[in-house]
This record gives sequence, C-alpha cells and structure tokens, in this order.
Amino acid sequence: KILDLNGSLSDVASYPEVEVDINVKTKKALELESEVKARDSRVTAVPYNSYSENEFESLYLTSKGRFTNYNDKTYSITSSALLADQGKKAIYYDYCLAHTFNELQWSKVVETSLFHARNILEAKTLPTGKYHVRFSTDSLKDLIECFSNFYSAKSAMDKVNPWASKIGGQVISPDITLEDQPLYSDAYRTSLFDSEGVKRRALTMIKDGTLKSFLHNSVTANHFK
Repeated sequence: KILDLNGSLSDVASYPEVEVDINVKTKKALELESEVKARDSRVTAVPYNSYSENEFESLYLTSKGRFTNYNDKTYSITSSALLADQGKKAIYYDYCLAHTFNELQWSKVVETSLFHARNILEAKTLPTGKYHVRFSTDSLKDLIECFSNFYSAKSAMDKVNPWASKIGGQVISPDITLEDQPLYSDAYRTSLFDSEGVKRRALTMIKDGTLKSFLHNSVTANHFK
C-alpha cells in the first residue's frame, strides 16, 4: 500500500572541488601498489588495488504526491599487502572512502595494510582464557551486523527473530544502548528519508539493555500497530 504522503524532500549533497586530471588519478592508483612493495621486502603481491569514483542519484515519486530526490558522490581507494616469511603467509587490505578526491588518505591505506599484515604474520596462538578486547570502529560495526536479524521487524513478523516477543524486556547487557541516528552530524553521510519517502528521525532500538523497538517499514509498522 502506498503511504499517504505528499510534498517534496530533497537530499542533494554538494562537495565543491577542483577537477583532477585523469593522469594524476592513474599515477596515484599505480603508486598505491608500488608503495606497498617498496616498504617491505616480504611483500610478494598486492592482490587488491583499486581506485573508483561513483555518483548516485535516485528519485521516488508516488501517485499520492510524494516526491523525493537523492544525490551523492564518492571516491574510494583500496590496497593490500600479501607478506611471506619462512613459510608463513599473511594478507590484509584497507580502504578509504571520501566525498572529494583530496580527502583520500593514500598513505593511511598503505600503512594500515602493512601494519596488520605484519602483525598477522608474526602472530602466535593464545592460551584459552578471558581477555580484554579493544575493537576498531569498523570491527565493532561488523560484529553488531552479525546480529542484525534481531533488530528486524520483518524477521519478527515472520517468526524467525528470537527477540520477536521481547519488546520491553532486557535482551542484552545493561551497558549497551543501540540507536539509529540518521542525522548524526559526524556521520559520513546523513540521510533525510527512507526508501518509502518517509522522513527519518532518531530511533532507539535498545536502551540500557532493554529492547525498545525494531527497525520497521510501513508493512511491519502496520502489522505490529
């Protein structure tokens, strides 16, 4: 059912920048690979090495009179390091995503790939036990995404979500609060509306370990009233 929404919403990002010659971009992309090899003699290959530019545009129009448009542009680079030493091998890759060419962190991608590949190469097994763990932001995000089914109203509606009947109950450590903040000022990109043209707002899914809400679309919101 198409929602009874009308009016327009525009979410068009603009990132003023100076045009960069294609030859400069090509040179920088090739240097990603050569820099990794130059910094460590144990590098045997750079399996992942890339530069890309992407422009996004989407329009949403309904017979109810809703019109939204979205535009964005990104640059990305990836590099990696495959190291070999005394019969052992290790690989790691890193990437950088930016809205302008000049924001790309070329050295960071090279250094991070080498840093982790070296550590993996020299790593030893740990005895079984309890350890304090410090997560990088990306690693913590990946871990949380493993449990994304638990926040899904669709999976709760389909009865494949173990938290389906636990709204208002404690489901996790009271140390944890989980929020969706689409307008978070320090985010890589804010988002003004969803794929049904609904204006986004902050949503708390878990507060101090208590399940407050699932992530909904119009179908699941109607189902759960």
